[in-house]
Amino acid sequence: MTQRDLTTAMSSDPNTVASLVERMADAGWIERRRHERDGRAYRISALPEGRAKYADVRSLAVGLQAEVLSVLPSEEQEKFLAQLELVADACRQSLESQTPARP
Repeated sequence: MTQRDLTTAMSSDPNTVASLVERMADAGWIERRRHERDGRAYRISALPEGRAKYADVRSLAVGLQAEVLSVLPSEEQEKFLAQLELVADACRQSLESQTPARP
């Protein structure tokens, strides 16, 4: 994944993601390497410590999601998540339409 791909996936701005990536690299969780075909881009790869941290945090996130969604009837939870994904996609599209295309 490139840093730009991560920015898009997170629906965030490039400066925020660049700062996050720098802190994660400093912590030894990821590695940034120049893209093999685009010298302006970086490829981001998870390092073993980063994969372990991801597993820990993912476990917490899944538990938190279950706790938060428990206020909804079980038959409504998937529908809510699907609707939330639609909203997130609309946010991404809005961001993309407002961001000038890169050469």
